[in-house]
Amino acid sequence: MPPDRVFRRFEQELRKKYTIIEPNEYHKVFTTGATVNVLDTDWVISNFMDALKKALVKKLIFKMCEQSFLIYSKEHQTNIGIENTYNGPPTTVKVTNSIELLHEAYKNISVLQEENYVSQKKRQDAEKLLKFVTLSEYARIFYQNALSDNVEDQDNNIVVYD
Repeated sequence: MPPDRVFRRFEQELRKKYTIIEPNEYHKVFTTGATVNVLDTDWVISNFMDALKKALVKKLIFKMCEQSFLIYSKEHQTNIGIENTYNGPPTTVKVTNSIELLHEAYKNISVLQEENYVSQKKRQDAEKLLKFVTLSEYARIFYQNALSDNVEDQDNNIVVYD
């Protein structure tokens, strides 16, 4: 991640632009001061949560945010040591069911499926606006994916952005 002064330079460059319609306009600005890795081109988001459900213990007996340090050792691969103070020996806690299940889970990690959380009203407004704008093929595909109808916000209690 670039330092703050580089982000300030990005903000200055972006303020100079009257409108930004295409995502690659952001990429052009960001590549002047940093390496840009584009989602689905240079990297993907993996679905670790589903892959590790069988391998990890369902409920931990501690809160991660309350721990001062965690200890992992190769000898005790299914356990970690935890301690919420810096004095005294750490408590050992089992976090995986078996190391074999963990290795198997890492071999079978799938790519996380894309989901759209744009509300119907916002989607309709954007579609009306895009009728008046000339887009490149890349931008047209981007907006087509961003405004697709695969949203299931009511069923999953997911926040929909307006």
